[in-house]
Amino acid sequence: MNKKGSVTLNKATEKGSFEKGSLFLWVNENSASASEIIAGAIQDNDRGIIIGRRTYGKGLVQREMYLGDGSAVRLTTARYYTPSDVLFKTVHQRL
Repeated sequence: MNKKGSVTLNKATEKGSFEKGSLFLWVNENSASASEIIAGAIQDNDRGIIIGRRTYGKGLVQREMYLGDGSAVRLTTARYYTPSDVLFKTVHQRL
């Protein structure tokens, strides 16, 4: 959902290159954001195996705002969800 409240839905219209066979995704403590979303999609769709260590990410997008006294506040602006609508932080804790 964007700032104006509208939702854009994009769907594949043709078959992809990896429709059959298993996928393997290697992750570690430096993996974050997009790689974690891909890992969640692979798990949700039972398409492959996630290999490696616990990833870095926390399933949140945050904006850091500096205050006049030099301190800062982080405001959560978005949360990552898997295709099955599970909050990514929950998936992260299962890895």
